[in-house]
Parts: sequence; C-alpha cells; structure tokens
Amino acid sequence: MPGNVCAQNHRISAVVAETGLDTLVGDGILGLGPDTLTDMPKLFIDSLKESGAIDQRQFSFLIGLDHNLPSKFMVGGYDLAKYAKGPIKWHDTLEPKKTWYLDWTGVKFGDSALELEKTVMLPDTGTSFISLPEKTMNNLLSIMHE
Repeated sequence: MPGNVCAQNHRISAVVAETGLDTLVGDGILGLGPDTLTDMPKLFIDSLKESGAIDQRQFSFLIGLDHNLPSKFMVGGYDLAKYAKGPIKWHDTLEPKKTWYLDWTGVKFGDSALELEKTVMLPDTGTSFISLPEKTMNNLLSIMHE
C-alpha cells in the first residue's frame, strides 16, 4: 500500500552537521545496509517487517533511464513481471555481512563486456562516483561510450 507504510516506535538518528553532501538533491538519506553499523537496536526495514507493514525483508530499485520509465524504489519486495527485462542474478555478500560488499569480476553493457581481476565492489545507489584502478576505469568508460 503506497503511502501507508509505518514502522511503529522506531528510533531514528538525526544528523546535526555534515560535510561533503552539498550537492545532495533530496530531503535526507535512508540507510539500507544488511545489518546495523551503529548502536541502534534495529534497522528501519526490520521494524517495518516486525510491525507487519511489509511481508519480506527486501528492497529493490529501478534506475529509470528516461522519463517514460521513471526510477522506482520499493520496500518489501519487487515486481519482476513489471520491471525485469531479463534474468535476475543474485549475489552473496562478502564478510563482514554489515555491508553490501560483492565479488566483482566483470561488467557488461549490451554485447560489450569488461572482465576484471577479481576485486571487491560496494554497490551504492546514492554514490556519484566509482573508485577503480585507472586502467579499469578507462576500459569501462570506453565501453559505456560505444
């Protein structure tokens, strides 16, 4: 039920000072790590699940590339029939399980592929940069601009 999701009695933290987020367009940041990195007793998504507001401890996002398909963020599940254009590939996270660290061995854009030496990646929809070795970044950029 969009607009009717509530996590009863959930504690939140307030940020009273920040640096480096001057270009942030939005009202705030919602952390969705797989585990808490602070002394907070539970995550927001856990509170939603425990209160019955969502059925599954999941979230999903779609990054829309144009105005015909705007970006979407969904809590409590996903809609493969509506948003997936191909098979979904699931990845196990690496230790520590408090983050979304993944093994990264390559990336594909259409028919172009870039194979990498095995490295660790931290996907983050809120970041505006990617930190990679220069050679890898140059190869990635050349594929993206083809």
